[in-house]
Order: sequence, then structure tokens, then C-alpha cells
Amino acid sequence: METHSEEYNKTKARIKAKLDAAIEEDLLNGATSEKPKKSRLIPILVTTLSAAAVLMAAVLINTSRKQQTIDSIKWVEVITAYGEKKAVTLPDSSTIWLHNDSRIIYPDRFSGKTRQVFSSGEVFVKVTPDKKHPFILSSNGVNVCVKGTTFNYRSYPETSDVELTLIEGAVDLKMNIGGIDKTVSVTPGQIVKANLTEGRISQFTFAPEKYVSWKDTKSIYFNDETLETIAVELQRQFDIRIEIRSEALKTTRFYASFLDCDDPMLILKSLNTTGMMHIVQKGNTYFIYPNIY
Repeated sequence: METHSEEYNKTKARIKAKLDAAIEEDLLNGATSEKPKKSRLIPILVTTLSAAAVLMAAVLINTSRKQQTIDSIKWVEVITAYGEKKAVTLPDSSTIWLHNDSRIIYPDRFSGKTRQVFSSGEVFVKVTPDKKHPFILSSNGVNVCVKGTTFNYRSYPETSDVELTLIEGAVDLKMNIGGIDKTVSVTPGQIVKANLTEGRISQFTFAPEKYVSWKDTKSIYFNDETLETIAVELQRQFDIRIEIRSEALKTTRFYASFLDCDDPMLILKSLNTTGMMHIVQKGNTYFIYPNIY
């Protein structure tokens, strides 16, 4: 007879597999399209998983000396499209805000020793304190473990970069890099970025009281991001297409922040302070060339 812990771990693996499969399907569907992935993401969706998916989802088994009780859990999936944001209240009253092109999977009620949620994309999370039941957000092989806190977490499937911004509370960021398990303890006012492929981990500091979340306004932060990564983020934010016609420009890194800016051209021009880029807009597509003096 399997123990509760063994069955729960299998449950987590099944849900993660479902999330990964859904992400892979989205990537394959959008792989041949010349446009950003807006069409493949239907407007904000909140659904209870189908019967087949439920069978793949959580069945938590609690064992005792006298009997075994099987407790079926219904899992809920939330998806946002390009340019959309959505707030979701979890069964424990925690709140998760989904940024554009993101998704979460969570149970209709928490059972067991932990509160497990799966995510893809960017989310802002305000966790209801519960010291006896840690909250675990899993994404891209990384676990964010908290007991009660507020943080922003970004992990899109098409990149090996993850980023956590801690506003208040305490967080343990657990990840496996190169076959080695690593745990980074994060305190308020810290941003931790990790590249899961290269094994690079970097940390930045900021003033939590001055932090403005994208959930409250149109805010965009770039902390040591390549122009290629920035282009992807702007495509999600504004539902546009950006083509960078220079490998050197793609790897150029920037630090920048923008508040209440709804003009992608203005953002690109602001990044071009050194004049290294020549930016041309044709309809909904922005072409970036190296500037030839």
C-alpha cells in the first residue's frame, strides 16, 4: 500500500505533466505562425478540467491504521491571452494575478500538508499566511516555497530564465541546475534571476515601498535583460511583432522600467539611448536594425 506522501508526489507529477503537455501543444500550434500567439489562447478561461483530465489529476490517499480514504480533488485551470490580466482567489483566500500569456492550475480545495499550485508565465502572488501548510508554486522545475508572503514570479516555457521579486515575507527558491539541487533564500527587496541551463544566478535589490506591480498599472521592468527577451515581453504586452535583424543587438542587455506606457515605439526609442538601433514600424510589426553611422 502506498503512503500518502508517495501518492501525493505522484499526483504532483501527473498535474505537472498535464501542464507541460498543454504548454508544449501551445508552442507547437504557434510554431508555424508568423504572428504572436494571440489566436491560440482563447479569452480568459476558467474551467474545471474534463473528466479525462480529472483522472490524470489529484487523487490524494490518506492512510490510517484502520482504513484508507480516497479524496478526489477537482483541478481548475486559468489561462490569459496576450494583453490580458486576471485575478484568481484560491481556496485558502490567497490571490494570484496572471499576467498576459500565463496560466495556473490549482485544486478546488487544498488537502494535505502543503498548498500546491502550478504556473506558467508571470504571476503576482499574495499568499494567505498558514505556517502549518506551506504554499508551493511550481513552474519550469522550480519550486517557490512560502508560508505567507507577496511576490512576483516569472517563468515562461520558451526560456530557461526564471525571476522572482519579493515584496514582503520570506521565500525559498528551490531549483535543480546541472543535476545539483540549489536553494536560494530571498528577503524583501530582492530580485533573484536564474538561468536553469547555464546555472547563472544573480540578485538585485530594490525598494519594496516603491515597487509598482503590473497588476495595478501598466508597468514593465527589465533587469539585465537581453533585447531579444525584451522583444518577446513587448509582443505579449502589446500584441505586436518585433523582428531584430542583428545577432549582436539580440544579446545586448538593458536595465529599464516603464510605468503607464502603452506605446511600444516609445519604449524601444527609450532603450536606444546610444543610437545603436534603427527602428522601423510597418503596421503591427517593428523591425530593429543595427544603426550604420
